Amino acid sequence: MVCQFTTWASLFVLATRLMPGSVLPDDLRILNAIFPQARILRNRSPIPAPSMNSSPQYRDAFAGSPVYRIITLADGRDERCAASDVTDEQRVSDERQLRIRTFVFPQSPDLVSVTQYKFVKANPPMSCPSLARVDYLHETAGHLSDIEHVFLDTSHHFRVEDLRMLDLHGDGKPQLVV
Repeated sequence: MVCQFTTWASLFVLATRLMPGSVLPDDLRILNAIFPQARILRNRSPIPAPSMNSSPQYRDAFAGSPVYRIITLADGRDERCAASDVTDEQRVSDERQLRIRTFVFPQSPDLVSVTQYKFVKANPPMSCPSLARVDYLHETAGHLSDIEHVFLDTSHHFRVEDLRMLDLHGDGKPQLVV
């Protein structure tokens, strides 16, 4: 699926991998912008990709990425679904297990971050077993702000198999393909 969004679609199309000489903010700083009221911890060891099928034929776009624990209440319909327990509607998880990849806009303080996460100790319906979220961030005077985000389709979602910047139109402007 090629990501296309409302207010920042034209900027998103220009996103590219880290350019030589660019400085990418560290994951913790980016995660603090995305989850401003959260407690954020880095896990000591990586976890396997969230999956029902561990067949090697399925790729994992976050393979080798550090894993973070994000602790804060679920926010919005998609997160409440993924944090829920189908056997006990009173039980809702507040802890995410998350992996992140970030891309920068050339000659700009803007970033696009893609996160893959699930809620720990949740037992959600199959319509939202885990989440993939794309955030558009902007940096001004050293402050990183989460301008807009969108969740990718969550139905039966277990992993993001690939993230690539590709020039799909041959115009020299790479697009994020998820």
